[in-house]
Amino acid sequence: MNSKQPFNFLTRIISSAVLCCLALLGGAGLTVASEYELSSEAPSSASRNLQPIGTISLVLGRAFIESEGNNRERIRMGMMVRQADRIVTESNGHVHIRFIDEALVSVRPNSELEILAYVFNEEDPEKSSIKFNLLEGTARAVSGNAAKAARQRFRLNTPIAAIGVRGTDFVVTTTATLMTVLVNEGAVVVAPFSDECVAQGFGPCSTNAVELTADSLQLIEFDSNMALPRLVPLVVSEESTEQLQGAASNTGAQPPIVEASGDEEDKKATSKEVVMESVTSVGVADDAAADDTAANN
Repeated sequence: MNSKQPFNFLTRIISSAVLCCLALLGGAGLTVASEYELSSEAPSSASRNLQPIGTISLVLGRAFIESEGNNRERIRMGMMVRQADRIVTESNGHVHIRFIDEALVSVRPNSELEILAYVFNEEDPEKSSIKFNLLEGTARAVSGNAAKAARQRFRLNTPIAAIGVRGTDFVVTTTATLMTVLVNEGAVVVAPFSDECVAQGFGPCSTNAVELTADSLQLIEFDSNMALPRLVPLVVSEESTEQLQGAASNTGAQPPIVEASGDEEDKKATSKEVVMESVTSVGVADDAAADDTAANN
């Protein structure tokens, strides 16, 4: 046998072993790199939720903010608001939030509002996305730069329907089975949840949707027994007009307060909750002052 054959055979074995080691090391390197890339992305996603997206510009009465981790704090003026926060107001609580894009949201008494997403792309506002979830109560939303530029990426959910906007100022009140929407400026699109309109989506739904504009002198009413939302004529009550005149001296002129005409008492009560927060603030401020006085005594 040729004396070189054992040497060549041994060389091939060593070469194969080296190649295997390199392959294993390379795979390990790729694995480490992949894990590093995933871990480096996670903090950026988490830190995004920690970035302030708005500020409490008004608080009256008892109201709380619930953040991730189930932390619950009494709301104070100037407090920062972040994604995934939940605003909860008691019977005399009233909160205003001023967002980074100059949007305003007012949360009225006995309400619960979740900020599911609030991403404002200042360089390209059309890439912004906003989503709220009003679990119960009444809220007013005045669109800022994000919603005006990215109307197809704005959504306010209630327990039974989705609301999209056309660059707007609107008030919505909801329970688990009934909701009412009033538009002060612009337009909204309301659609019940279905296979085509899911709560996880963004923007207005088109299936079974009803559009409401500010100049229609109507509001949208919907309950869980209806197939479609319906438009209800508005009636300006004398009592509401007097309330408005009394509040105007403190808050400036506002659109008329309206209530829905109709025969069902529960729907009348719900419709009456759809009012401008400028008028509501007058009564809420009195309750809040009384509450604070009692707490200090």
